[in-house]
Amino acid sequence: MNKDELCEETEKIKQQYQEKLDIANDDISKYRNEINTLKISISEIGRERDFYFSKLRDFEYLVNKNPAMDKDELMKLIKNIIYAEKEIELNIDENGNISMKNY
Repeated sequence: MNKDELCEETEKIKQQYQEKLDIANDDISKYRNEINTLKISISEIGRERDFYFSKLRDFEYLVNKNPAMDKDELMKLIKNIIYAEKEIELNIDENGNISMKNY
């Protein structure tokens, strides 16, 4: 193999590796975008989980703090908790009076 053939063969190999490198870089970019999308989804799912868990804590607090509550009043409060779009703060004073405050 002479010098020109060797240079030509080297150039072909260089082009082949450059094409493979370009493909790999495109794949890396796609995977990075997918990872970022998944991170956002995970964050949203975490916030949603916390939101619904807070509703369960409110139910537990409501039932444990005032077990003799009137059924109709209890159902009304449960509906308010279920349909609240934001987190709420539920308070029951020593007289059994209930107050809810949206954040």
